Amino acid sequence: LKEMSVLLLGLRAIIDVSKNIRYSAFMLVRHVVLSLYAAELRTPGLPEDVAGPLQQAMTEFAELMREHHLAFAADSSASLRNESLEITGAVARCMFNLQLIKEFFAEVFEKPPNRDEWGSWEWTAVMCAEFGQFVELCERSDGNSELFETSEYGQGFLESLFKLSASFPAGDRGKVVPMWEAVVRIDAHTQDMASRQVHPNLHAVIQFLLYVTGNAGPAMDVCQEVALVC
Repeated sequence: LKEMSVLLLGLRAIIDVSKNIRYSAFMLVRHVVLSLYAAELRTPGLPEDVAGPLQQAMTEFAELMREHHLAFAADSSASLRNESLEITGAVARCMFNLQLIKEFFAEVFEKPPNRDEWGSWEWTAVMCAEFGQFVELCERSDGNSELFETSEYGQGFLESLFKLSASFPAGDRGKVVPMWEAVVRIDAHTQDMASRQVHPNLHAVIQFLLYVTGNAGPAMDVCQEVALVC
């Protein structure tokens, strides 16, 4: 979707300290998300039990952007990091509602790293973490219950996320941690959990580490960071 390319650009630039760029990015993100909702709601034969929650989510996102409008329109050189993070999290939830998380990450993995004035590597990791919490790495059975087998998509996602992590400069490799913490759902785990109680994504990441560590080469420190997350 070309919308994903535009959305990624907006989410990257929204942290810029220049008022003109920051505000343009804010309006761009607002436009893309609301347009995606509107297009989905125009789907012929969309069931009411699907359309209702989508309309509610669209309304909530529009209200959030209305609340932040003055801050992003203000003539200030401040970086609105907290506001940008809140908006990024809201956009991630919207893409989950619209079943577009895979499409968003496809755009992230295809594009070059973020610009320095747009938060560079650190903002890339934080942004990906907001979306990563919605990624499912494992196959589902016919009954739609999660299994502990990495799907073909999950394997490809992990390979791409590892490649992105390895592209971080050596001194910034620790900044990849939020992305991996979100994917394994670290907040949902406790030390006394049994193996079958943890999120399936954790098993998928551990299996991936066992597979990739022997050939990691210069990216071995990425393996170490991810291993600490697990």
